[in-house]
Amino acid sequence: MQEQCDACSNRADDRSHSADLFLDESNPHSGATWQGLLTVNEYVSPDPALTWSLYVPGWPDGNSSADVMIDWIPLEGTSWRGMEGAQVECTEAEAPISAYIYDGCHYAFDYVHIQVLRQVGTTARFAIELADCDEIISFELADGTVLETDRPLYATVDARFDGIRMQLDADRELAEFTDTSGLAYNAVSGLYEPVDTGTTACGSKMGL
Repeated sequence: MQEQCDACSNRADDRSHSADLFLDESNPHSGATWQGLLTVNEYVSPDPALTWSLYVPGWPDGNSSADVMIDWIPLEGTSWRGMEGAQVECTEAEAPISAYIYDGCHYAFDYVHIQVLRQVGTTARFAIELADCDEIISFELADGTVLETDRPLYATVDARFDGIRMQLDADRELAEFTDTSGLAYNAVSGLYEPVDTGTTACGSKMGL
């Protein structure tokens, strides 16, 4: 694990409060995105595999200075449309999931649990648990106060599906690895993007 940087150490001296972040499905964090990556992760397997990434800006209130990034998520599913119910747990950093909070400093987590609670079109609702960070997590919220905690972090986020990026030899096809219905290649972004983009957030479709 990386050592705590000077900025983080200094910020702890100006602590305003300490708190846990609790999962709250009635008030999910919005503005997150998720996408797939089809490539070879040599640290995991020599074979190509489709994994997922989740990006949550402004954790936990949508306006803070901290972003959550979770990569190499091996959620099982035959299609990007059918992720509901999929879940995975990782108890060691980068084995294979890499999860961290970035606020000028990296706070890396050994333990990650992710579950797709539900999905409507291109929007999926994720329940996230991050734990076992070697440092005290400290970052500034939108109102200027500083949140500091050394306990597990929990949250529910609604994330928009951006598409699937393929990083393999040119002779391979995405359809060899996953259902490509509803996707079209965008040469500008380099993503196989969803073509049915008229879906609104989970809450508005699910009566939450």
